[in-house]
Amino acid sequence: MTKVRDFANIASGLTATATELNYCDGVTSNIQTQINSNSSIVLQQITTYTSSGTWTKPAGCSYVLVKLCGGGGAGSNYGSGSPGAGWVGCGGGAGGYSEKWIDVSAISSETVTVGGQGGTSSFGSHLSATGGANGSAGQNSSTLGGAGGAGTGGDINLNGGDGQTGTGAIYGDGGAGSGSCSGGASYFGGGGRGGNTYYSTTSNSNGAAGKAYGSGGGGSGYYGAGAAGKGGIVIVYEYGS
Repeated sequence: MTKVRDFANIASGLTATATELNYCDGVTSNIQTQINSNSSIVLQQITTYTSSGTWTKPAGCSYVLVKLCGGGGAGSNYGSGSPGAGWVGCGGGAGGYSEKWIDVSAISSETVTVGGQGGTSSFGSHLSATGGANGSAGQNSSTLGGAGGAGTGGDINLNGGDGQTGTGAIYGDGGAGSGSCSGGASYFGGGGRGGNTYYSTTSNSNGAAGKAYGSGGGGSGYYGAGAAGKGGIVIVYEYGS
């Protein structure tokens, strides 16, 4: 658990449709309206959890804005047997995302769960987000990248990005703007790259672990190993007078 006083917004690594953006803008505007309607309410501090724990309401806190995501899934290995063209690992899916404005005037504490690789994150029973699925073992074009998780219970709920899938190309799928089977992107940023070395036993064939919180791990190239997904996070913005 970390307490910080950096009040800058955290940039999103996701894309969204116009409808989704309009919805999110509407929810954000509604939260800001609630804050503005009571000029005595100010942001006191931000508490960040990268492992599970208990949130205890500080003195003077009356509202919280909670943002969380589930853990990213792992990238897979290339599969069993002698590798052939197209036998590349698939990327892990990213964890889902949820955020909610909560009146905590009658609440003293809440259980905070932070999902590890592929795990679910939650803030009490108020909101939660499931983790991304692991990529399936690559063998020709019959396997898929891991599906992204989903947020539930929040004012805003988003799905995590799916992991990329090997398609039979020598170096794997060109998903996510790269030449490899990358892990899915979470709300907080991109996943790990995939291994892309053809018939190589070097470390270049291994996938890379998820980078941003909740992002998926990259799948392997030939003879390599898939990488771990990044664990989730819970961020609590504490407001009071």
